[in-house]
Amino acid sequence: MLTGPQSPLEPDLTIGLGGLQLDNPVMPASGTYDWSPDSSGPLDPEELGAIVTKSITLAPREGNPPPRIYEGPGYVLNSIGIPSKGYQAYREHYLIPMASLRTRVITSIAGFTAEEFGELAARLDEEPRVDAIEINLSCPNIETESIFATDLRATQTIVQTVRRVTRKPLIAKLSPNVSDIRPFAEAALESGADALCIANTFTGMAIDPLHLRPRLGYGRGGVTSRALLPIVLHHVWRAYEALRAPIVASGGIFTPDDALQYLLAGAQAIQVGTANFTDPTAMRSIREGIRSYLATRGIPRLQDLVGQAHLLEGVAG
Repeated sequence: MLTGPQSPLEPDLTIGLGGLQLDNPVMPASGTYDWSPDSSGPLDPEELGAIVTKSITLAPREGNPPPRIYEGPGYVLNSIGIPSKGYQAYREHYLIPMASLRTRVITSIAGFTAEEFGELAARLDEEPRVDAIEINLSCPNIETESIFATDLRATQTIVQTVRRVTRKPLIAKLSPNVSDIRPFAEAALESGADALCIANTFTGMAIDPLHLRPRLGYGRGGVTSRALLPIVLHHVWRAYEALRAPIVASGGIFTPDDALQYLLAGAQAIQVGTANFTDPTAMRSIREGIRSYLATRGIPRLQDLVGQAHLLEGVAG
């Protein structure tokens, strides 16, 4: 017979994501969590469901001209331009040292042609420390001056090209710069993606009235802000409603409540971006907030929460 106070049931935070099993649903957005074998930050990578690396390219590249970041009232603009030391440096300085980590490693890849994406994915397919590949479809298409993620045919071609050369789980990172994300989500899944990441940044710009020029060296950049949450949340809602696909949600997540909204809308995992720059332990707080919510409500498994808001009658997306 049990005596004394009884603690609430410890909820199960594990979640499946298109063939990838995570210990919990929290991970950084690409480029917002810097892991190095020589440094110890305030957040242990093993507290996370996965590490998502900064996007790597096949060959080294410099990225965009400075200034690369501008912080405005209520938003941040960035135009980093995917600087990369290339695949070989990534393998030597990151992948090999990551061998001792128990956290999942999702490698984000970028390219400027379908062939570049394919060659990079083929090399990563041989790497045991790569648990999944995130395809950064928001790279610029040098032929059309648009981004791949806003072109249905380009989205299909790149995902198909990557799928042919790797057995790794594939996550297609989509753009919010579309009126309806559902055709792009469906195209990515039909072309071989195992899961979706919704979404990358919105395209925007800011102009300096004093110097009569854009604030960023490249002119335009990606907008991040807490205010993006309701817009991206709607994208996640519609994609899940239409496809019931595995989704990683990213956009405006700063608190456990933000993350819970995405989970209820159908996301199985979430990526935290800008919040990591203001609070390096934000992902820990968000993970523990999710755990506390489940325990308080007596929900035994995180999976039981996913998509629950769709069960309400009369809710339209």
